[in-house]
Amino acid sequence: MTQTMSVGNSDVAVVNREPLSRGDVIRWWELRRIPYNLVLLVIGAVALYGAVWVIGGKRPELMWDAWPIAIPCFIYGFIANILYTLGWVVELWGRATDAAAARRRAVLTFRAGFALSCVLTSLPFWVAVLIRILDGQPFR
Repeated sequence: MTQTMSVGNSDVAVVNREPLSRGDVIRWWELRRIPYNLVLLVIGAVALYGAVWVIGGKRPELMWDAWPIAIPCFIYGFIANILYTLGWVVELWGRATDAAAARRRAVLTFRAGFALSCVLTSLPFWVAVLIRILDGQPFR
């Protein structure tokens, strides 16, 4: 039987009042991977579209021959997922000393990592804005 108890602002699941099993920990992280990737995909697409718009000064046209930008995007996504996987690896490692503390840190790590990933994924847009400002080009 799975119960959920509130610890601070986060929900920590326990099974039969015992800490999560290794499989439960991995499942917790992996159930969040697809939404994580979808959010980063949307942010990345909007950031790239916005960057092209800001630099070009006009609405960009979508092209099918955009493969040169696709390769770095896939590499970024691959690295983001490796770092995501480290979340549950570190949680499992931390459970050796204190399972409850490791769970609390895992929830905080997920939230902080997700926020940082969103900011990093939006960087192309912000860099384009900075370039435009430093170049002295007005926004219209």
